[in-house]
Amino acid sequence: FKAILSCDGAVRSINIASSAPTHPSSRPSVGLRQFAGEVKGRTEMTDTTSELQKKINEMIWFHSIDFGNGVISPGIKSMLQLRREADAFFGCIDLRGRTFLDIGAWNGYFSFEAKSRGAGRVLATDKFTWTHPHLKGREGFELARKHLGYSIEAEEIDVAELTVERVGTFEVVLFAGVFCHLFEAPQLMQQAAHTATKLFIVETRQDLIDLERPAMVYYPGATLANDETNFWGPNPPLMRQLLTESGFNEIHYRPHPDTEHDHTRGIYLAFRDVESMTSLSFDRAGQWRDLNRQPSTISYGE
Repeated sequence: FKAILSCDGAVRSINIASSAPTHPSSRPSVGLRQFAGEVKGRTEMTDTTSELQKKINEMIWFHSIDFGNGVISPGIKSMLQLRREADAFFGCIDLRGRTFLDIGAWNGYFSFEAKSRGAGRVLATDKFTWTHPHLKGREGFELARKHLGYSIEAEEIDVAELTVERVGTFEVVLFAGVFCHLFEAPQLMQQAAHTATKLFIVETRQDLIDLERPAMVYYPGATLANDETNFWGPNPPLMRQLLTESGFNEIHYRPHPDTEHDHTRGIYLAFRDVESMTSLSFDRAGQWRDLNRQPSTISYGE
């Protein structure tokens, strides 16, 4: 993506100063040995931390991931943005013990987040960013997966190849930031939706918010955000229709937390049925709007 390719990858350095007393010789001999061990441990941690931060800073990151000890990947999306997104995606449901599929995982933030919220089996998938010669998103994902110690599966697979036969089914599937980058977006989203047995979470760029008829805008060339991989901006009535045709009978919508003023990005929770909502302990409170009513009674831009 051009906006990312032109990013200067600013280095965030870590400098942990030793707090060791200047005159440890006044301690008893046993204390000296203990103190020496503490200093050695702090020094080793500082060296390891510095090496990790240096390695991280040599990569291009879309997700800001907390590696611990003050080490954070310098992602295009800040930790605050990602936390707000994660709370919007997962804060209203119970992921504990659920199988989870992350489509378009990039650096893996939402895969790691799902696991930290108690998800059972987690599969992260991507291809474009993972195999891109400059972005090298798989390297960041693998570094984070190894360092954070999460038991998460990974499969390099394009959305067009993502089928039930290929990956199986999952109770919860995340399809965030993917729709607008697919030229055959409606068809491929519906294909991916078959992998979700209970809940399909969709986050996407939107357009034509005030149009009641299902529609989407085509962005030729790099007219949207200077990125030629941005093809489509669907409106909420279209997303509702596509999800309904994909077999989801309970659909709820809210604007993205960063675009509540204009709804240029939206989030959809598409449940198979009422039982799926109940089993995932869906909390309707907050900004969620029930799209199962007639479209003409719903106002998206308020």
